[in-house]
Amino acid sequence: MRAIITTLLTAALAVALPSPTELSPRTMPSAHVVIEAGHGENATSTTLMIPIGTHYTNETAFAKVSTLYLLNPSAVTCVPYIQKVPTGYHGNPFTVGHPCQLSKEPITIGCVRCILAFYEDAVQTEVEEEQ
Repeated sequence: MRAIITTLLTAALAVALPSPTELSPRTMPSAHVVIEAGHGENATSTTLMIPIGTHYTNETAFAKVSTLYLLNPSAVTCVPYIQKVPTGYHGNPFTVGHPCQLSKEPITIGCVRCILAFYEDAVQTEVEEEQ
């Protein structure tokens, strides 16, 4: 019964979520991320719309980063990476209400990757139940 429900849930998500090839940057769902550089009175902030399911680079915005905040949606998890590709060294994942403080002094990051957390959980659950 669980396997059937999980399969149906995964199939529904696959139908509901378009494939990355069907999405353009204008139609792709996005995460609202705030980049904070510095702390206290000298802090500056920038808000970006980061497409979900891709790795996003922005040399100007990512040149000085202290803390990253996810404003919405709540079903998303984002991870900052040092490289311009989402591999290797990275900061802690951040979600709504749980920011990622990288440093007290601004540092440079290469990219941020945001994923739909519930979709990843559904796929993982299906794999675990099959074993």
